[in-house]
Amino acid sequence: MKSLNIILLLVITIFATSCNSDKEDPVIEISSPANHSEHHWGDEIEVKAKFTDDQELMSFSAMIGDIDGNHTHEFHFMDSGNISGTEYEYSGTITVPTGIEEVYYLHITVTDAEEKSTTEKVMLHFHED
Repeated sequence: MKSLNIILLLVITIFATSCNSDKEDPVIEISSPANHSEHHWGDEIEVKAKFTDDQELMSFSAMIGDIDGNHTHEFHFMDSGNISGTEYEYSGTITVPTGIEEVYYLHITVTDAEEKSTTEKVMLHFHED
C-alpha cells in the first residue's frame, strides 16, 4: 500500500508540474506603425505593440536596424526594459532623422520568464518631404 501511495504521489507531482510549464512562445502584436508605411524625414512615428505570454513576460527590446536586425548609427532608436505579467502594452516614439536611407526595419523582441523569445519586424520607408 505504501508503494502505491508513493507512485500516486509521484504521478500527481509530475502532472502538476507539467501543467504549469511554459508551452508557448511570447506573442507580439504591432499595431503601429504599419508594415511598409511611408514616413518623411523629421516625422515622429508612434510605436504601439501588445506583448502576451501564457505564463510570464520578462523583457523586451525595440530598435531600428537593417533587415537582419543589425543596429545602424545613422538611425538611432533603441529601447528595452524588464516587464512582468502575462500582458504588456508598449508605446514609444521614434523621431526620423534627416538624410537617412529609404528603408529601415523596426525590430521588437520579447522574452518570457522561461527565456523563450519572439521577434517581429516592420519595414518602414523614408523620404524627404
